[in-house]
Amino acid sequence: MDKTPFAGMSRRRLICTTAAAGLTSVAARQSRAQLGDRLSLRAERDIETLDPAYFTGSIEELILSCTLVTLNRYVGNGTTAWEPYAAKSLTVTDNGRAILFELHDGIVWSGDYGPLTAEDVKFSFERLIDPEAASPWAGDFAQLDHVEVTGLRSGILHLKNPFAPLLTSVLPWYTGHIVCKQAVEEFGDRFTVELPAVCGPYRIIEWEPKQRILLERNPDWTLFDPVYEEAELLIVEDEKLAELAYDAGEVDFTTIDPYSLERYTGSRSPETMVRHQEGLNYVWLGMNVENPALQDINRRRAIQYAIDVDDILMAVYGNAAKRATGFIPTTMIGHRERNTIPKPDLERARNLLSEAGVSDGFSLTLSCLNTTRFQTMAQVIQSQLSMVGIEVEVIAYDPGVFWNLGLESEGDDWKELQLVLQRWGMGTDPYEPTQWQTCDQVGVWNWQRFCSEEIDQLHHRAMIEADGEKRDDMYRRIQDIWEESGAYVFITNEPDVVVYRDSIDPSLRPDLTPHLPFFKHA
Repeated sequence: MDKTPFAGMSRRRLICTTAAAGLTSVAARQSRAQLGDRLSLRAERDIETLDPAYFTGSIEELILSCTLVTLNRYVGNGTTAWEPYAAKSLTVTDNGRAILFELHDGIVWSGDYGPLTAEDVKFSFERLIDPEAASPWAGDFAQLDHVEVTGLRSGILHLKNPFAPLLTSVLPWYTGHIVCKQAVEEFGDRFTVELPAVCGPYRIIEWEPKQRILLERNPDWTLFDPVYEEAELLIVEDEKLAELAYDAGEVDFTTIDPYSLERYTGSRSPETMVRHQEGLNYVWLGMNVENPALQDINRRRAIQYAIDVDDILMAVYGNAAKRATGFIPTTMIGHRERNTIPKPDLERARNLLSEAGVSDGFSLTLSCLNTTRFQTMAQVIQSQLSMVGIEVEVIAYDPGVFWNLGLESEGDDWKELQLVLQRWGMGTDPYEPTQWQTCDQVGVWNWQRFCSEEIDQLHHRAMIEADGEKRDDMYRRIQDIWEESGAYVFITNEPDVVVYRDSIDPSLRPDLTPHLPFFKHA
């Protein structure tokens, strides 16, 4: 029997991308949407890897939440409230150092791999902290000592220290997805775009790279009945194009450009629902401190003083976004009240360049994603830096190339990286953004390559600190150090904005990303 989630589908069909197929899918999508058995959502990019230990972004999480399960899940109202999911019970004991779980009966793997077991849970979580696996997400389970299997469907997560975010920010989200031990080991211990086995409410039946992913109900799923028979993910990288797709009826749910919020709230059709909030996404300009052009801190500080973040926000977001004081938004502990550089100072920037020995200016490259939003942002920065004699060349990349630029494992592009615009999402605890900027992340996701022993110590202490005020102080200090290094210009905690048909009752995570299996009819 075929042991992939694409059972019954030839590889030729899997990679089919013809225009004729695209036209056919549009017609089918419109007719079936009227029947209410197919849901169409926008995906912001294509799949790179579906392995929870190595994934890179939101599209993978969206698919994993359909095809795999987690021990618990968010209740779907956009908050951090959670309830058991694959586990029918979760019990915290030993003063927060142990979490007992018991899995539901009846959750089975595709491909004759049998039921979901505690051994699968143990394998999934312990491979994340295995040094040989070198998972970039190991920090999520840094406090996990081991998983004890006490029965076929029962076990205990033993922690080194109490870690409250495990239940609210790790287990119900990205790295909390459970994979099939036997299937992954047979596959070679690591996989990319084909899941070795699925056990969730949906399975993938078609994938047209760069165009769409089609899922259907998993016939082996018994925990509950998903409302929608099929779900189609249309890959639309640019949010302006996503808005056009929504307006044309091509998608039923999508994120939109925050700049467009006023348009949708002020003159929307009665069939459109809008939801927005201060986001868990953080946007910043980073500087590679190891690049010869940016090794001098006075050069980096000059760039900080030359940039007017408020002008960037107005050009890119209109009135929809506020200036960030760091990576941590106002809704979390660790949020700073203000920046150490409250406003641009061109004279100070020129003096700093003079102190760095720069008399005739110099040139830099600025790397960004090739979306309307980030190219606009880059052009504003380009103009601002020209005012102090810094000539900037903007280089826009497709996502598949961009997200490899700073990774040493992908070649030597990191050596040429100078300025880079980044937008990352985070979970519901401030440890998440700090974990990517530590010394051991240099060459992985710390593209600034700024290493601070003090930050490393604060990050590890704050993760296990129970006193909220002490944690608050630690995270504020971390962001002070980042800004003092000259390697960061904090731009915004980008608003989360989604629009959807009024016929839909969506299930939303804390960052308003969809949990598709729990969507209902309104």
